[in-house]
Amino acid sequence: METETAEGGQVSLGAAVIFDGAYGWHNTYRVVDLATGHGMKLSDEDAGAVARYRTDPGGDDFEVVHDLADSAEDFLNDRVATEGWSFGWSDGEFLLANEAWWERNG
Repeated sequence: METETAEGGQVSLGAAVIFDGAYGWHNTYRVVDLATGHGMKLSDEDAGAVARYRTDPGGDDFEVVHDLADSAEDFLNDRVATEGWSFGWSDGEFLLANEAWWERNG
């Protein structure tokens, strides 16, 4: 973990890559999978859209799955992340990082 000096003393910067950007569009449904693994519920229609997106990312389900990924990020931040930490995207990677890291790099 990296540290930097701030007005109130030293601050630790921390981030963990959850999904590497090298996996590209696959990370969109992977975020949804992560959130559903932590209790986020999908309708049958949304689950079908995610299933179709896995094999046809340019199809009709693109916007639905991207909206679900946004909802999944919100769900993870509300239900999984601890105080001072949050999930989010940076340079194509999905991360869990602390506030100091987001302020510097986000």
